[in-house]
Amino acid sequence: MKPKYITPYADEWFSGPPPEIGWWPASTCRDPRAIRYYDGEQWSKTARAGMAVKQAARMAKQKLYGASVEWAKRWWEKA
Repeated sequence: MKPKYITPYADEWFSGPPPEIGWWPASTCRDPRAIRYYDGEQWSKTARAGMAVKQAARMAKQKLYGASVEWAKRWWEKA
């Protein structure tokens, strides 16, 4: 049985683009609670686990420019 809540955790961080488009733990300071949408070219601004769906969708539309972002494996798939 899967746990009701998953603790955000990242043991390894990567630079460059992730392997596919979508939501990833991605941060400028290795914060595994920060999630961003990668559209194949750009990262979005930060959304957080537990954020309202509409608010997260707004963040996904806002692109992040000029910052170095690292990404980690999706912790929500580990449970």
